[in-house]
Amino acid sequence: MKCDPYRDAIALAAGDDLPPGEARRLEEHLASCPACRAEAAELRASRAAFQAAAAPPLDEAVLAPVRRAVLDEIARQQGRRATLLPFPRRVAGRWLAAAAVVLAALGVAWLARRAGTPPSSPPLIAGHETPPATTA
Repeated sequence: MKCDPYRDAIALAAGDDLPPGEARRLEEHLASCPACRAEAAELRASRAAFQAAAAPPLDEAVLAPVRRAVLDEIARQQGRRATLLPFPRRVAGRWLAAAAVVLAALGVAWLARRAGTPPSSPPLIAGHETPPATTA
């Protein structure tokens, strides 16, 4: 399973900074990926340890613009809109369906082209020659 697209989302989820829709897709991935599940648990434990030793939390009014700036910067660096997970499955399914149609069309075109060429003559066996064709 390809886990790289989920790395940023795992870190953001550990800090409760992942939007709900993306959090659901991440949870689906975590249910099927033990490595990412372990990484998420480790990050949550680290966050809990830091919170126990940290100063009081910042006011949400102060934190919200910083959070948005971080998400925007991640999106800018990745050259895409501010979502952290791969595009939804329905979009991937449409691309796969389109690719299947294109491959099927290419296969049909190849078969049609092949059908228009005469079959090749059988190979000669060493020491035997094909008798010349006679016309009647």
